[in-house]
Amino acid sequence: MKPKLNKSAILQQLVTQLEVVLASAQNAAAVAHDAATNEESISEDKHDTRSIEAGYLAGAQRKRVAEIKEQINYLKILKPKDFTKEEKISTTALIQVKINDESFYYFLLQQGGGLETEVDGVVIKTVSPQTPLGQALLGLVVGDTAVVPAKGATREYEIQGIY
Repeated sequence: MKPKLNKSAILQQLVTQLEVVLASAQNAAAVAHDAATNEESISEDKHDTRSIEAGYLAGAQRKRVAEIKEQINYLKILKPKDFTKEEKISTTALIQVKINDESFYYFLLQQGGGLETEVDGVVIKTVSPQTPLGQALLGLVVGDTAVVPAKGATREYEIQGIY
């Protein structure tokens, strides 16, 4: 039985979570930039790589901030589709699966897998088509089983609902 899950509420929860992560990443980027440009980071000799390492870290932190901003913008403009029970899984599908008699929910997004949120007491994990699970889910319908390699074995995800 499907709980009343609103995809817009799920997206808003994910945006809120990412905004917290963004604030932390922006702070880390500022600290890394300060370390890279601080006069104490100037190399004392050819073997002193502090300034080079600090510069690499600052660049990586800037990239992380940009990626989080891109993800937030993507989620803010995303218009999720409502699926009928006969439709095949594609992006923006909220998928209920059964694994060993336990139900789980996955929200298939074009980008941004690996996030997790809880709405109305239901834990929802995001997955993208770039992941083994996302690839396995694409095109399936209710009643199908996605088979995904997992640590030398396989895991089966029985499709219970597509919303």
